[in-house]
Formats: sequence, structure tokens, C-alpha cells
Amino acid sequence: MGFFDIGFQEIIIVLIVALLVVGPQRLPEIARKIGRIYRSFRKITRDFTKEFTKAIDTEAEELKKVTRPLDADVKGLKKAIDTGTKGLAETVDTKALKKAVDTKAEEVEKALDAEADELKKTLDTEAQELKKVVDTEAEELAKVTKIVDAEVKEPTKTKDTEPGSGSNE
Repeated sequence: MGFFDIGFQEIIIVLIVALLVVGPQRLPEIARKIGRIYRSFRKITRDFTKEFTKAIDTEAEELKKVTRPLDADVKGLKKAIDTGTKGLAETVDTKALKKAVDTKAEEVEKALDAEADELKKTLDTEAQELKKVVDTEAEELAKVTKIVDAEVKEPTKTKDTEPGSGSNE
């Protein structure tokens, strides 16, 4: 596997064509420019990937921090209800107990729904902010791509317009 999924033979052909089009004097200069552009492109994509991964990891960690106390509360409530149910089952009418448990469960469900709504709003807002960052990075990447395209096309235009380099000779 070669460079950009191009095989070794294809790279050789591209280099020969570049040597013929650009000439041996300018080929090292153009190769350096392409190398610099490629390195800066890779750096930008690597930085973008790091930032994106960091933002996602931060969001995941914050979500875990929020859910841990909720999970502990749910476990504690379940344990308390189970303990209370066992103790009261012997002394209280099960219908009244079931009604009390259902009422408490509804209250807990409403509280958890409210927490979930707040969490959803927060995550939606953060997702929109993250989308803005991604859009900004994409615009920067598009600018770099235009610069790369311009620098790659510029040497061929210059070669075609140089005096004495036409097919009329």
C-alpha cells in the first residue's frame, strides 16, 4: 500500500510526468512545497481530530458524573422500597402498600423525567456549540484545500506562460 492508496508504480509514473511537465530545475522546489502543504494539512486534521475527541470525551465524562448520583439515588430508593415493603407486608394491607409504592414511584419518575429534560436541554446546547466548532474547523480545512489546489495549479500555469515555452518554437 502506497501513498494515498496509490501503488509504487503509479507514484513512479506521476513523478516522471511531473519531471516532464515542471522540469528538473523546479521539481525539488515544487516537491518541497507539496511536502509542506501535506504536513500542514495532516497537522490541521490531527489537531481537529484531537479537539473533536477531547470534546466528545469531556461530554461523556460529564454525562457519567451526572448519571452516577442518579444511579445511586435510584438504587437507594429501590433498596429502601424493598426493605419497607418486606417489613410492611406483614403488618399492612398489601393493597394500601401497593398504592403507596405506586404513588412514590410516580413521584420518583416525575423527578427523574424533570432531571432528564434538563440534561437533554444542556446536551442539546452543547451539541450545537460543538457543531459550530466542527463547522468552523471544516471551513478552515476548506481554505487550506483551496490554498493547496492553488499552489499545485500555480506552477503549471507559470510554466505555460513563460516566454519561449510554447509549441510554436
